[in-house]
Amino acid sequence: MDFNERIRPLPDVILKDLAHWGEAGTSWCYPEYEGLEEVLASYIGCEEERVFFGNGSDQLLDCVFRAVVSPGESVLLPTPSFAMYRQLAFLAEAKIEDYSLLGENPMEVFKKGVEKKPRMAVICNPNNPTGTLLEPKELLELFGAHPDVWFLVDEAYAEFSGRSVLEGGDLDNVVVTRTLSKAFGLAGLRFGFMVAHPLMNEQCGKIRGPYDVNMLAGQAAKKVMENREEVLAYRDEVVHRAKPMLEDFLRGKDLEFLPSEANFLLLPSPPQGLLEHMEAQGIRVRKMSQPELEGAFRVSIGDLAATRECIEAIATFF
Repeated sequence: MDFNERIRPLPDVILKDLAHWGEAGTSWCYPEYEGLEEVLASYIGCEEERVFFGNGSDQLLDCVFRAVVSPGESVLLPTPSFAMYRQLAFLAEAKIEDYSLLGENPMEVFKKGVEKKPRMAVICNPNNPTGTLLEPKELLELFGAHPDVWFLVDEAYAEFSGRSVLEGGDLDNVVVTRTLSKAFGLAGLRFGFMVAHPLMNEQCGKIRGPYDVNMLAGQAAKKVMENREEVLAYRDEVVHRAKPMLEDFLRGKDLEFLPSEANFLLLPSPPQGLLEHMEAQGIRVRKMSQPELEGAFRVSIGDLAATRECIEAIATFF
């Protein structure tokens, strides 16, 4: 329970299709992606030309940084958050400005950072590892008020929050990345996509290779989109059943956790030895390495069965 992955196999209808593709013996062909943008656009509710996909959303984040940020320009990054943002800013030789998500009003902190007119501002929504969600309506107002700032919104966990800035329609200075590694269970195949202005997608197309997404990943992405209601039944179990069960248990043990809009909970100050105890019970969680989260760990939330095992492991500590 340390990587925020889907821990249940995909439905048989998808697995059988992927097995059939492998048995057909066509792996010698270069990838073809016919119909993939169409099914992704249908899921989001946007025009096909606003969709661009890549080898995981990690590659898309890289493409956007390389397309937008020049050496010496400033980027506004959330903290604590996904480490790759800082890595990409460093590679771009950018000037890094931070905004904290640990205070009482992170939106106001973010707004003050945007007022300094960075070249690009990054939002992880909901944020990893805190689970913080910046209100999409307020973000959309901010995006419109600062058309000269690029906003990169990483919505890797949007399926779990049920909230997205994409609800507000198209904005030319906003790029939204999505992944099929979490709720959709394709972490091992590496597939992500983004929604952006067609000219941004064109620029990113000059950076991404023509065949960076392998054919099996493309086929799997199309199938999970076509069968998304069945696939997302897992998401519903996590959000509406497993997560409340774990939250209630933690409250009963007076274990503090941060409010989360994602499929994980951050425990900022757990009892000493609890992490090691859980791992000894066969439950692996993510120890935080950021200085402001010293001693904290993050627990991914799986299905009901996995969550019960997690609860049992914690219960034996007391």
